[in-house]
Amino acid sequence: MVWAPGCRVNELMSVRLGDWEADADSAMISLPPDAPNLKTGPRAITVVECAPVVNAWIRLHPDLRRTEAKLMPMHPIGV
Repeated sequence: MVWAPGCRVNELMSVRLGDWEADADSAMISLPPDAPNLKTGPRAITVVECAPVVNAWIRLHPDLRRTEAKLMPMHPIGV
């Protein structure tokens, strides 16, 4: 997931569910303006290689109903 969009780990960890827009075979990640340490600022990134896997993860996401929930939570929710 870090390799495909070419972003830094801290940038990826700031992505929320609402920042991920997917279609059948690709997705757009919006790096939010409030993300820490964005080297090149807020931006939208198209990803193809990891989109099916991330889409599968989102369907299993523990906090799927909240668009402001982190795409990659740091701790399990509800465990």
